[in-house]
Amino acid sequence: MKQILWSPDTLIATVEVDEGDDVIDAVEQIAMQVFQPRFNVKDR
Repeated sequence: MKQILWSPDTLIATVEVDEGDDVIDAVEQIAMQVFQPRFNVKDR
């Protein structure tokens, strides 16, 4: 399922991915390392 959220200031597209995808898991870990200290994001 694809979704596109649009406003005049923001465009976000999402796509569904399979669980256990190694590339997606690695990207998620990198994103958490970057955003956690800045935005106090909790690991799930």
